[in-house]
Amino acid sequence: MESSLEHKYNKYKTKYLLAKKQHQLNGGGVIVTARTADLSMRKFTGAGILLFEEYTNAGNTKLSIILVKEKFPNRHTGINEYTDFGGEIDKDEPHVLAKTATRELFEESRGLINIDYQHLLPLPFIMHEDVATKTNYACYAINVDSSIIRRNDFLTNMRIIDASVSPRLLHFKETIDIARFNVSDIIHDVFRIGGSIRCQDAYGNTQTIKGRTKACIRETIIHYLSNMGGQEYVTRLLDRTAPILNMGELKIVENVIKNMARFGSPTGHTPWKNTVYSHNQHDMAAIAELVKLPGNNVVLVPHP
Repeated sequence: MESSLEHKYNKYKTKYLLAKKQHQLNGGGVIVTARTADLSMRKFTGAGILLFEEYTNAGNTKLSIILVKEKFPNRHTGINEYTDFGGEIDKDEPHVLAKTATRELFEESRGLINIDYQHLLPLPFIMHEDVATKTNYACYAINVDSSIIRRNDFLTNMRIIDASVSPRLLHFKETIDIARFNVSDIIHDVFRIGGSIRCQDAYGNTQTIKGRTKACIRETIIHYLSNMGGQEYVTRLLDRTAPILNMGELKIVENVIKNMARFGSPTGHTPWKNTVYSHNQHDMAAIAELVKLPGNNVVLVPHP
């Protein structure tokens, strides 16, 4: 028979594990940095980046998120989902999370968006745990200047890369489109629906956002709201029985979230052949093939 102490221990352990399980099933994550967690004790298998942007459409400016559409459909649903720019870690090396995130950003944007990994090193990131494998995915978030990233440029680069027969550029062929999603349009679904979500992009088209990406969006929003006086909005968003936020409240939330690291491009669009690439970040054999082609990229750097 259990002692009173053992019974109490098992009772609270079970309660904790159930709460943890529910949090994980909902895609829970936490903000971690080198200062707040021992990263050497955690197994990371991938990293990525969320691009936020104040996007103006038809004279109306809203905070949006730029996501990329995967070439290969979800094996369970058969749907090509939109996701953050991210992928698997290739090898164990210093600053592997920032290097992986920025390398995947460059490859999955079809060579359009280029950030030196060193610019991400001071920034926090979301740590999303895969419950089944007990592995973690790191996701950074930045705010980019409006209208720097253009869909037509993505599609132009895609056509150029797809025409290449070089096997070294296969990693640049894993995405097929890019789109913006207004935070105000998806925020309630991000907080209240499990798994992938069906929603409208900023152009009114119905799309699907990957479950992992949805979780990273939600935890990023929670982080900035919680640290900048918006805890009451976090509480309401997490409560599925609470009324949804009205337009005025959504605008307040947007104004808080956008106060993340801001990136812009002082040089604008640059031909691939004229861009300097980091040997510690990119597959230089692939870059050697890429610079032979007539595509362009945007080099993003932090605002002073």
